[in-house]
Amino acid sequence: MRLPPPTLSSAERHDLLQTTLADAYFDYPGSGGIDIRPLIRFTVWSLLSPRSHEATTNRRTVLSRGTSLAKQFAQQRPLSFQAILDREVGDIRSASRGEAKKAHSLFVTPLNHQHQIGRSIVDRTYSPVGRRLLHDSVHLHSDALATLAKPKLWSKRVRAHFSTTAARSIGKQLHPTLNRYLATEEIVDRLHSNLIFLELGRIVGRNLLQRMPELHNTFTAAWYQPLVMGVLHEMNAAGVSTIDIQHGQQGPFQSMFVGMPRSEEVTRSIAPTESWVWGSKTRDLMDSGHPSGGAIQIIGYPFLADTYVYRDLIKNGSGVPQTDVLISLQAPHLDSPEEVPLGLVNKLLAMGLSVQMRQHPNHRLSPTALNQIRREFSDSVIVSEPRLPFSVVVPSVGLNVSGFSSTTLEAASLGIPSLLWSPIAEAQYADLMASGVVAVSSDFREAIKYLSGQTRPDFSAVRAYIEPGDKLLLASIRKLDSQ
Repeated sequence: MRLPPPTLSSAERHDLLQTTLADAYFDYPGSGGIDIRPLIRFTVWSLLSPRSHEATTNRRTVLSRGTSLAKQFAQQRPLSFQAILDREVGDIRSASRGEAKKAHSLFVTPLNHQHQIGRSIVDRTYSPVGRRLLHDSVHLHSDALATLAKPKLWSKRVRAHFSTTAARSIGKQLHPTLNRYLATEEIVDRLHSNLIFLELGRIVGRNLLQRMPELHNTFTAAWYQPLVMGVLHEMNAAGVSTIDIQHGQQGPFQSMFVGMPRSEEVTRSIAPTESWVWGSKTRDLMDSGHPSGGAIQIIGYPFLADTYVYRDLIKNGSGVPQTDVLISLQAPHLDSPEEVPLGLVNKLLAMGLSVQMRQHPNHRLSPTALNQIRREFSDSVIVSEPRLPFSVVVPSVGLNVSGFSSTTLEAASLGIPSLLWSPIAEAQYADLMASGVVAVSSDFREAIKYLSGQTRPDFSAVRAYIEPGDKLLLASIRKLDSQ
């Protein structure tokens, strides 16, 4: 039985998780003492989040590569990865291939962090960090990582042990308040699936450690996928440093970062032991309630620091539309459920402004939404692909418009203000609102004021959200290279 979808805001969801899970401990039968609190938190958090339609991204290349790696695992053959990055621009497609035995760093990042700029393929996390490392590194998409856990690699012990019975055992330990929003069977079913992927991740992690004897560091972006958690546990148990690099704006209600309990023993943890974040705002949020003991390092936004590199790859702004307004779409969210804000687009067009809509890398527009845009606006609105990085596109517009996404910070770092329509934006960007860099509006008449220069934002407030330049990033990288 499924209960009707809960109608919670992200603040209410965060409060619910803090109330029911923050101080709880869960017995995980036969786990050897693994602290699975992050996995349970992710399970409930994702069930309380809106579902998006299946992405239309073509993953054939990365999946076939992942299948090839799975065969190498099964046959105990040496692994072949993209081992050395193009140091000039961070191109991962032209990277040379070689054995991973000498690599000191492993990066696991989502496929939707990948962009194409001219002939170069770059990754938002791996490219700017990897190209600055003096030592060799290995890069895997988490999508391809999943294919390494082929059914034939599952041991009978894993399949038998992590049955529905084990999930039910943990489900019975959950706070009864959760049953107001989620049916017990729904939680148990999802928990059962996530526990299996956690164990499969541990299998992959052990194989990676065997094939990469010189490994010192494992980097992630969006670390909280169950399969990745399993890999992280094996790395933590082996004494490999595990570092998550901030991939978006972490506001006060992002429950997989804010209020996340930390394991006292690293060898039991399925979460990263260190975080590299954009600015002091994120560090302070993550430290609140659960002090990190210095495990949170401010490095700025690595990809933003390389914007000049990627702009040089585009000749005379080719392929970048010039418009007054860029509407940065995001996946449906508790605080911004609409896929496309049609009413807002009509208001902006009525003001005589040129408009383009940029799809979110995580959430390409559904065919229904694209057809609706064509019917509603004909050719008066440009719908662009997220192929080019946002930091390359936004200098070609006068104003960024969004619900509350982290494009607000990227735009502000490049001197472009934002108008936001989601009420949660006030909690996310309070300092930027006070400085005029951000405005939260329902009628959007402020757009004319910004575009005409009547509003003069103070962009110095952005520093607390994203530390400019790459000085701090280079300092953290030098520590890794010195190892």
